[in-house]
Amino acid sequence: MKNQTYAKGMALLSSIFGNLDLSEEKLKILRPLLDDLNEEQFLGATEIICRETKEIYPGTNIVALIREKALGSKIGLQAQAIMAWEAFRIAIERYGSYQSIKFDDPVIHSCIESLGGWIRLCQTDIGEMVWQEKKFKELYGVFVMQKGVHPKQLVGRIKKENTLNGYTEPMSYAQLDSRFEQFNPIPDPIWIDTGHHDVPYRRLEE
Repeated sequence: MKNQTYAKGMALLSSIFGNLDLSEEKLKILRPLLDDLNEEQFLGATEIICRETKEIYPGTNIVALIREKALGSKIGLQAQAIMAWEAFRIAIERYGSYQSIKFDDPVIHSCIESLGGWIRLCQTDIGEMVWQEKKFKELYGVFVMQKGVHPKQLVGRIKKENTLNGYTEPMSYAQLDSRFEQFNPIPDPIWIDTGHHDVPYRRLEE
């Protein structure tokens, strides 16, 4: 971690929590205990503390608090990764590759795109899916701790093929055949609630 990054994060904490002892001597003592964090983890943790912590009391272990926000609970992240995979697995079984999907946890989108995308994974056989599950959970732990944006949705076959064919707006074939009703070639993605909403670094989507 660069000195400038460390100073920026600690200055932010000091500006919000006036009673926090962050003298020059104290900063030197605390620095080695936080040096294993990367810059995104450290700055992200200080921002979260400033946004979500109402007050820091005398005796609060600021190093432990920063590390908790930066790294999260290992058990908690593992549980979230398991829940995220289960939500993804159920979505595949229920909707298949034709529908576009939008999870409430956009970290899932980044994991799936890194593994080849929604359509490809829907076609994955059971044997390969065991390995994909392992990779997914590893990627989830990485993406959830990084700042950045995620894909807005996982694109299904209908949207992909119709977009490639130039169909982008709702249309009606009634003029050609009265049996047809209005058809939307780019349907809205199906919204899926994973059941967990406390991801450490939940970022805005693109």
